[in-house]
Amino acid sequence: MNWILYFDLIVFVLTTSFWRALPVEFSMGGNYQHEYSWPSVLMTILKIPFSGVAVALLIFFVTLPIIWWLSKSNNIVKLYVPSSHFWNKAAFILVGIALVEYTVTNYYFLDHMPHVPDSVAYLTQAKIFASGKVFLTSIPFDWHFPLQLVHFQGRYFSQYNFGHPLLLAIGVLVHIPWIVPPIVGALCIAMTYLVGKTLYSNRIGFLAAFFMFVSPFVKMNASNFMSHNSAQLFTLLATYLFIKAAQTKHWAYALLTGLAFGFLCNIRPYTAFWILIPFCAIALFYRFRKNPSVPKLTLWWLAGMAFMMISYLAYNVLLTGNPLVSPYNVGYLSQFGFGPGRTIGGGLMDIYTNMFLLDRVLLGWPFGLSWIFFLIFLFFKKKTKWEYLFLGIIVALPLGYFFYQGSWMMYGPRFWYEMTPFLILVIVLGIEQMPQIYRSVFHNADWIRQIDTRKLLLIPYGIALALCIVSMTGWYRVSNNPRWGNDYTPLNIGELKNFNYAQRTLIDQVEKLRLKDAIVFIAPSDNWWTYGVTSTFMDLSFRDNVIYALDLGDVLNKKLFERYPGRKAYQGDYYTGEIIQYSP
Repeated sequence: MNWILYFDLIVFVLTTSFWRALPVEFSMGGNYQHEYSWPSVLMTILKIPFSGVAVALLIFFVTLPIIWWLSKSNNIVKLYVPSSHFWNKAAFILVGIALVEYTVTNYYFLDHMPHVPDSVAYLTQAKIFASGKVFLTSIPFDWHFPLQLVHFQGRYFSQYNFGHPLLLAIGVLVHIPWIVPPIVGALCIAMTYLVGKTLYSNRIGFLAAFFMFVSPFVKMNASNFMSHNSAQLFTLLATYLFIKAAQTKHWAYALLTGLAFGFLCNIRPYTAFWILIPFCAIALFYRFRKNPSVPKLTLWWLAGMAFMMISYLAYNVLLTGNPLVSPYNVGYLSQFGFGPGRTIGGGLMDIYTNMFLLDRVLLGWPFGLSWIFFLIFLFFKKKTKWEYLFLGIIVALPLGYFFYQGSWMMYGPRFWYEMTPFLILVIVLGIEQMPQIYRSVFHNADWIRQIDTRKLLLIPYGIALALCIVSMTGWYRVSNNPRWGNDYTPLNIGELKNFNYAQRTLIDQVEKLRLKDAIVFIAPSDNWWTYGVTSTFMDLSFRDNVIYALDLGDVLNKKLFERYPGRKAYQGDYYTGEIIQYSP
């Protein structure tokens, strides 16, 4: 115990005193044109998890009087609730609260519309699916309608896989696509509870779910249209089913595990590949094949995976005509690996950027305290195979994106989002080790051995609860001065409003004027949002009540206008919302 504290202090002093921390802007968006030294990069990365060591040591000493008081108290404080029914009810209520919050956030603060070009593409593809098609064969006067779609061999489609748009399409069919992200986010809270409950106890499952609910990182991603939310849900679902298959040896769980992993591959294939690695490693290392039922379970697992991979290949054939050519290949596929444009040092700077922002938004705790309980788990907890699985996911995902060009921040370190529930579970397990830590530090004192473990747990959980209250107080503050411009990571719910320059000023004005049978021409811009945002408010029949088209000048505008006899034409300003009648 003592040598760990000394080691932490040495790292903390070194990283604070001798190496200047790199500004986070250095690696934003893969911008590597800055001078840096290897020691500076490495020490900056190390500084983040060890930055709370001094504060943590202070907490140890501050809590000494509390420990002494607990040892003298005759009142037994019950942290454990005898009935698991209590935790089931508490988890159910928590999931309901999360669903309400994410819905309110999406509707009022995110204006129930996409705020990122990727989200526009996902929603547009969802509309295509909802219309009963896989792609569009034509877009009349497509130069007036620059949708976030790939045009390839006469087909229009999104460059992304079908998994996430398919979920959004359910919402499109019932005319409320914005309700899908909150439902998916709330289900992630529920699945975190189920994983913790299945492996440990209802109490630990609930506490992990509660920390998920507190996390600003989860709040901002569980309410937007990005695919990371869906990917997290199917990662958790696959994990839960994998655990149940190992526990019950039932073929149905193995089949469903394969289907869940396969669907994850059809949401974010690169993420799925790296997440699969620790699952395969755990299965091989612990020699599940020694059990007679394991070969059969493996076959069922592979069958589920195979079905979804056949779906993946079939989707490629439908869109590109080649099973091995995905929509990514004909769209935009970022650079992988290293070269003149991306060095290993640049990759390390990306890790620093991700860790820096994750430290700020994982739980919203100050002074790097989120990492303290992770380090306690790492150094002091005797690991089970499932905990090695969690650590494998936590390591594999950042490692995978180490080879991917750029941090590309949006709603925080989004490429690491799928590992969040496992990192939070590990943090809860670290908190659970605190009684052992107290007894180790004060091993010569008889009074420490007399204190009930449940009493000792009240101290770290009390501190954690206080930190969570501070975090939520900060998140629910509505800021009038957004500061997300540098790192695209909101620090409070108010910063979600008009995030990434996406606003509905023009849409509000259209609704206020109650325009009917109208074409609204929008001035072209180099910025995606001027047309990208407004395009999400019309369907793909190009015959709905209000059509939004790019203003390309009187000659081209007239040709489009003539296609819609009986309609009125307007010119609209995206930024001011000003609308004037217009005659091409």
